[in-house]
Amino acid sequence: MRGNRMKVTPTSGSRIGTLALALVLAFAVAACAESGESSDSTSSAGGDSTTLADGSESPTTAAGGGEACTPEWVDGVLQPLPSGFPSEPITLINVDEAGSNGGIYVRSLQLAIEEAGLSPVDVRISDEPRAQGGSIHALADVYSDREGGDQGYALVHMTIAGTATDFHVEPITEETGLELEDINFFIATDLTPYVLMTRLDAPWGSDFDSFIEYARENGQELSHLTIVGNFNSIAGEWMLAQFGIDPIDVPVVDRQQSNAAIAAGEADFTFTQAAAALQAEGRSVVLWVAGFDVPPAFPDAVGLDAHADYGVDAIPLGTSNGFMVHNDVPDENVCWLHALISAAAEQDVYLDRESTIPGLTVEVLSTEEANALALTAYTDFEQVIRDLGFHVDDQ
Repeated sequence: MRGNRMKVTPTSGSRIGTLALALVLAFAVAACAESGESSDSTSSAGGDSTTLADGSESPTTAAGGGEACTPEWVDGVLQPLPSGFPSEPITLINVDEAGSNGGIYVRSLQLAIEEAGLSPVDVRISDEPRAQGGSIHALADVYSDREGGDQGYALVHMTIAGTATDFHVEPITEETGLELEDINFFIATDLTPYVLMTRLDAPWGSDFDSFIEYARENGQELSHLTIVGNFNSIAGEWMLAQFGIDPIDVPVVDRQQSNAAIAAGEADFTFTQAAAALQAEGRSVVLWVAGFDVPPAFPDAVGLDAHADYGVDAIPLGTSNGFMVHNDVPDENVCWLHALISAAAEQDVYLDRESTIPGLTVEVLSTEEANALALTAYTDFEQVIRDLGFHVDDQ
């Protein structure tokens, strides 16, 4: 996409509040706190809680909107439900390469479950790389073609905002028959900000203000690497529109390609994940972090506080990792799965992600919260995607 960008702003009105609109799912918990609304993941709709393997309390809220359940723990092992679920291994499906964000995420949870002995059945991993919208295609396959897919034996990794908005950038309903209401985004466990990464020898050096000034005056000389339709890129396009920057958008296949090009000095800038930017440390510069706290790993970067100097909205942008199942999976099974993944996220081996991935915060969302955020993304960010020319109707 080339030409002048419109200044587009997400609409408000959801129960989450202004800072937790569509783009912002990665930092929804902090956003709700900003608005004065409680988002403490230790309280479910009914106020009930469940005792985790380590003796702490965590909620488990059924998918349908509010019934709390209390899965039973015996000697640190989550016991099967009276129905017998689960009686077979549970599979965590990653729709990207093993070393990707999703691949690392599912492995960290599997390791936490195994080391703590949380599950009465084996927990396995299946890497099934797919293109844009792949998580929803995987869910459709699980539900229609795999034994136990309608019971919750296969959990598909997703990022809430990215997956919910995929419906707007790909013909997913036409291809799979699924709509947003068919999906239960039943849990999210961590949040990571996006970053702006530029080439090392750029004329603006390592200064964000110099980048903004240069990019506003010389936008059509700058190459911006973008994965069309990817939520990371959509968030980046939105940020550029707010600052009045109109570069040349250069489509790339994936984040690995864009990061490698920036590190090699072959393009000017891209929006990427914080962990991916670290891989190009010393060969690139991170100038901006889409959060209010700037990780020490990016000493040259500014956070959202810098937006006030430009009169630009300070809206957190990033990745919220979690799992989804089809909405036909029984509520009690979803509740059991939430308890298992929540307990895994309490383990030290999983909490170590906070020290190894810049900016990552471990925050467990209840099923109600995760689904509300998915609906917020789908509803409130549709017009932004249309204004940017990324909507499937415009392809």
